[in-house]
Amino acid sequence: MNKKFQSILIGFLTTLCLSQGSLLSAQSYSDADRIRMRKEAENLIDLYEFGLNQLGSANERDRRWREDDINNILTNYFESSSVSIFDDLSRENADSSFLSAREYLEKIGEFYSKGVTFDYNLSFKNPCFQKIGDENFYFVKAVVSKKLEGILFTDDAVNINTDSLNIYVKFNILQNRPTLVTGPAKIYVITPHENTECIDTLSIKRVSIDLFENSILRERAENFVKDYAITLNIIGNPKINERFNTLDYFESNDVKVYNDLIPIILLEEFTADDYLNNIELWYQEGIVFDYQTVRATNVLAEEDYVSVEVEVDRLIRVPARTYRNRQSISIFVKFPIDTDGRVGAERITPRIYRIERKERKLNPKNYLAVGGQLNLMNYFGDLNPVNKAFGGQASFTRLGYGFHATKKISPNLFLRLGFARGRVLGDDFTAADPSDDLARYRYIRNQHFRNTISELSLVGMYDLLPNSGLYYKRRLISPYVFGGLALFHHDPEAKTPVELGATWIKLKPLATEGQGKPGYSKPYSNFQAAIPFGVGLRFKLNYRLDLSFEFGIRYLFFDFLDDVSGNYPDPDDLDSPIARFMSNRTLENFSAYNGESRQEDLERLLGELNGFLTFQGSQGNFYDTFNGYGRRGDQRGGSTVNDMYLLTGFHLSYLIQVGKTKTIRERPRYRIDFN
Repeated sequence: MNKKFQSILIGFLTTLCLSQGSLLSAQSYSDADRIRMRKEAENLIDLYEFGLNQLGSANERDRRWREDDINNILTNYFESSSVSIFDDLSRENADSSFLSAREYLEKIGEFYSKGVTFDYNLSFKNPCFQKIGDENFYFVKAVVSKKLEGILFTDDAVNINTDSLNIYVKFNILQNRPTLVTGPAKIYVITPHENTECIDTLSIKRVSIDLFENSILRERAENFVKDYAITLNIIGNPKINERFNTLDYFESNDVKVYNDLIPIILLEEFTADDYLNNIELWYQEGIVFDYQTVRATNVLAEEDYVSVEVEVDRLIRVPARTYRNRQSISIFVKFPIDTDGRVGAERITPRIYRIERKERKLNPKNYLAVGGQLNLMNYFGDLNPVNKAFGGQASFTRLGYGFHATKKISPNLFLRLGFARGRVLGDDFTAADPSDDLARYRYIRNQHFRNTISELSLVGMYDLLPNSGLYYKRRLISPYVFGGLALFHHDPEAKTPVELGATWIKLKPLATEGQGKPGYSKPYSNFQAAIPFGVGLRFKLNYRLDLSFEFGIRYLFFDFLDDVSGNYPDPDDLDSPIARFMSNRTLENFSAYNGESRQEDLERLLGELNGFLTFQGSQGNFYDTFNGYGRRGDQRGGSTVNDMYLLTGFHLSYLIQVGKTKTIRERPRYRIDFN
């Protein structure tokens, strides 16, 4: 942005501020919009200052970290990286210029490394609310005093540079209707401050309250509720109670008060008189009120009074009993309007005119995300051992899919519930080299399988870098580790020999290692547990979408994922010819899995190892086999190491429940009986 354009923009914004009445005449907006815009602008500038301080701490870290901080600030707080910012840093000449937002932040990084510190003082005494022509956005102008201190500043004797700045915060508008002003707010331009008046007032029915009086109303309402809380905590004292009257705090004896006291009486609310009488009885049993939060939130408009909503978070304790009830309520405090149309916030005594349960808001920092995933599934076990010589085969990788819901618990911790489904497989013919002195023994065994897995998992995910901001201020890149518990269903299958049609059949009912027979191990279950753990990398795509890449291992507590684990059974102990075929496949001339011939290699190995053998089963039947395979006790698998499977996943997540209001009925959950 050149200086001429910057000067025009500054002059244009100043003119707009002076002429806001004419700009707003064509289109007005509600007091609620005005309050919300001011509040969001204030929060944005507070967070921006926090981001600058975070950027300053990068001087102890490498440049990669500083670049991440700069990108986070640009993404979260500015409309674009080219936003114009008044250069209040270098003071190299009297006519300081403007920098782009990126240039400004990069310059701050260099200044911090030389000992410069920032001190912001935000002022909203005279904010401007402006709409430029027919553009679909509003500006909120905030005046900020910023003090920079350090050895680089030579414009005064104590090396301190103080500037007053105008920060213009932009709000987009949907359908050109100001009641639909939408967020998030973004910084549009930062200019040097000029003493232009831009008085803003809150118009409430037939009176007007300036921002100074508005702050007094809030403060008085908070102090009034705190005084009321103190009175509740001493109401059990008879001497104090003689001087206490319901009308000292309430507008009338019949004011409706939300029932947060007596669980055994299922009433939504009491009158103020009944409420205080019950408190007096309860205090005789040792009840104590603990007001932990008293905060004025809204100035509300009515016909003949102004009220302030005060949010209260309090704990009710009964000593020596198991009752501790946390309550959130809203207390509405009324300020009457004088006959001359003035509120008189400093003069009129307020009164409580309603107490109701509070509407809670979901924490926008601890959001919920849902999404889907594509997985690459692999298997390691007896048919594909984990070692350098016999690593996983790419041809065994299969696609899977899944769904998940993730809840953010803290800046570092997430909890994810997920469902995944996919297939793993293994094949001795494919994975074992018959010319390798070690692998040829698996080649001779000639087993294969496939297994479809349906998994339900609950895992905790720990971000190595905390995400402490609101959902749209999360990091661009977040590495994490995870671990948890999974339950899965499986059912291994294999193809019959080529001469029997090479069709897939289930292996568990065949008991290929004699499972369930006298003298053999118990049958394995189709439902098993696993320990999922691994690492991941999450990328922020936009405000609502995340893309994650994740590598996970499932450690299993059994060794029959591939239906191969221990030793061969006595073939006479098996129930059917097909079970005997599927148990010992050493002399098959073809790979049942892919139909390729293994005759040449098999004949060579039979000759080299003098391998052909005929033996007799326990019931007198004769069987042909490769020597060392097929007789009871011959090794079929390795039971010392359990199987495992791997999920390499690509997760797409959409963030929901990021701060929408949700009413929760706060009924008491405990029964107390003092009799």
